[in-house]
Amino acid sequence: MTCAVYSQISQCQFLIYDDPQYVSENRWVMYGFTHEGVIRAFTTSMAANWHPMTWLSHMLDVSLFGLAPGPHHLVNLLIHVLNVLVLFRLLDRMTNGKVIWRCAFSAALFAIHPLHVESVAWIAERKDLLCAFFGLLALWHYTYYVKTKSRLRYGIVFVLFVLGLMSKPMLVTLPFLMLLLDYWPLDRFDRISLGAREAFTGLLIEKIPMMVLSILSSVLTLWAQNKGEALIAFDALPLWARIGNALTAYLKYMGKMYWPSSLAVFYPNPGLVLPPWEIAGAACLLIAITGFAVRFSRTKRYLPVGWFWFLGSMVPVIGLIQVGSQAMADRYTYLPMTGLFLIIAWGTADAWERYRLPKNVLACLAVSIICLLSLTTWKQVGYWRSNYTLFGHMIRVVPKWNRLGHINMGGSYLNDGNPAAAVGQFAQALHEKPDDEMANWGMGIACHMLGRIAEAEQFYRNVLKINPEHTKARLFLGCSLIDRGNFEEGYKHVRIVAQNGIVDDPYVLMAKGMILFHDGRMEESIRTFQDALVFTPNDILGNMKLGLAFAKTGRYGEAIERFRSVTQYSPLDASAYYNLALALEKTGAVRDAVANYEKAAAIRPADVEILGNLGIALGKLGRLDQAIVLFRKALKIDPANSVARGNLAIALTLKERERQP
Repeated sequence: MTCAVYSQISQCQFLIYDDPQYVSENRWVMYGFTHEGVIRAFTTSMAANWHPMTWLSHMLDVSLFGLAPGPHHLVNLLIHVLNVLVLFRLLDRMTNGKVIWRCAFSAALFAIHPLHVESVAWIAERKDLLCAFFGLLALWHYTYYVKTKSRLRYGIVFVLFVLGLMSKPMLVTLPFLMLLLDYWPLDRFDRISLGAREAFTGLLIEKIPMMVLSILSSVLTLWAQNKGEALIAFDALPLWARIGNALTAYLKYMGKMYWPSSLAVFYPNPGLVLPPWEIAGAACLLIAITGFAVRFSRTKRYLPVGWFWFLGSMVPVIGLIQVGSQAMADRYTYLPMTGLFLIIAWGTADAWERYRLPKNVLACLAVSIICLLSLTTWKQVGYWRSNYTLFGHMIRVVPKWNRLGHINMGGSYLNDGNPAAAVGQFAQALHEKPDDEMANWGMGIACHMLGRIAEAEQFYRNVLKINPEHTKARLFLGCSLIDRGNFEEGYKHVRIVAQNGIVDDPYVLMAKGMILFHDGRMEESIRTFQDALVFTPNDILGNMKLGLAFAKTGRYGEAIERFRSVTQYSPLDASAYYNLALALEKTGAVRDAVANYEKAAAIRPADVEILGNLGIALGKLGRLDQAIVLFRKALKIDPANSVARGNLAIALTLKERERQP
């Protein structure tokens, strides 16, 4: 059933959102298992987390399947299916096989609930699936430990817990979840009611090693998130606003569980605009539900266990320590929502038995719920097919504060070589927040691709005002200034990137290559650009600069190949067509050169240099009349241009000779 509901997943693509960082453009992952990559997995805080098992999992996928997105998605589905099976076996074992249909219904809700689509259909969220897999396996072995008190079983539980934390640190609440399961359905608290209150102390003591591990993992995670600049400072979002969002988020999660509509990849944090009555109402309702669960804790033990499973497991991601700008996220519910599924399964069955309703009606109701959820999940999976479907859906269902949706739509258009459409998306994002770093960066790239260089430079400068450490913006600003003849300021920015950037960053390598090019060390420059393009093979800037270095050393065939790749990914880049035309002309392919000069001139009709070289190429083909028109046009634009004046004189002389008998 799960595989059928998620069958579209093999057709989903890599997303522009997080997938490049985790797989498709990650220079340590995209080559599969390597010695350097494995070391990096255990030593990096990339993506503002320490989760080596997640990195190793992605490396294994690349080693087995390459960078085709379909198999990566299918591995996610496989892990999800395994989680469903482990959850069912865990519940069945803890209840001694007495209520198998309740266990099956809980597992079915876990399998096909639409809230879980984000964790399964998003390659970058492999960490959710792995974390749950190791966590559920740890709980399964914990049930064996409870029966046998075997040190080996405890050791297995501990190791699985470690692996879960190394997948995603959200699992830090697992020791407290074990205490809940001790109460029900493992019934280890029963001895307390008989007077042996020291039993509770014993249950706590046996979990101390894992609690210590949770504390260490939390400290390590805070360090990684702070290093990755992912933590939001309290002066930007005060504690009262975080508490307010947390309280309302709990209810919103519950609402989306019961009525899973308007699901989106991102829900913006409301910040300081939540009305006090909404916060107070959420607090009162949560207190009331908690009181109800505690009130029936002896007769309906699944109520407090399921409720506190949900509340407690959400604590690391509820926003008290704010990471990123989201208010909530569907992926955060992957394991915590299981607690509510237990309440639904056991509570419905108990109510049916209490009122002696027909069991066949209950079975029909359960099947109907599963079918409705399956259809909703099938539809939700379809939104994850591409960037356009996902972020288009997000913009529709999150009408307010949907800046991230427009930014990612704009980035998608850029990736597909459509900068004109990208400008509209980035403009909407900037209308909402003019100082948004990503929107200014994207608008700069779009303007650059459209040949609007002066505008692009201004957006790059905006980015650097917001974040002076933005390597790409500084490098692109430097390149733009150099292309426009401002060598002093341009190379100043390039040298800053080359000297102060991360050593193995491809854009730092490009900056170093440009410095070597400027110093005339062409072979070293070529090798440096090639090293950079190993990590970003389709990068426009890297291919352009490598092409120029090839052309400088007379390797015109290789230069032509690079310039053609730039025109493929940036079809409105006049410099690419111009440099391609120069290289083609050097190889004697004058007609092809003219065609590319004309494309460059169509994009930049007032560029005197392009007009002049197009005129020279036309003259070589004997098309002197057209050449003369171009030289005169160049002089009209720049009357003091001596090169254009000289070329015009030569063309007129040749034309006069043609007229002579």
